Amino acid sequence: EITITLASTYTTFYVAEVLGVSGVLSVVILGLTMERTSISPEVESFLHRFWEMMAYLANTVIFILVGVMIMEKSIHMIEGNDWFYIFTLYFGINVIRLMVVIILSP
Repeated sequence: EITITLASTYTTFYVAEVLGVSGVLSVVILGLTMERTSISPEVESFLHRFWEMMAYLANTVIFILVGVMIMEKSIHMIEGNDWFYIFTLYFGINVIRLMVVIILSP
């Protein structure tokens, strides 16, 4: 059942893009129609955790790619003084985080 849901999402997205309609909206509609299908109770919990993990991985990859692309565009505009601010801010944030953890730890 997990393989069926995974294959159907990719197939739906691909076919929709080939036909010239929105692949994302097609997958959303697929999700709404799959809600009415019967999934065995022993697989339902694992299926939910599987899709949560896939969503987390997709978000992670998207943010990493966006960060790399922004850094490639802006690395040439950073001056020496900016590096000082970057490292000072990074160090300061971690010191504040450490203080919060020490203060709020039981």
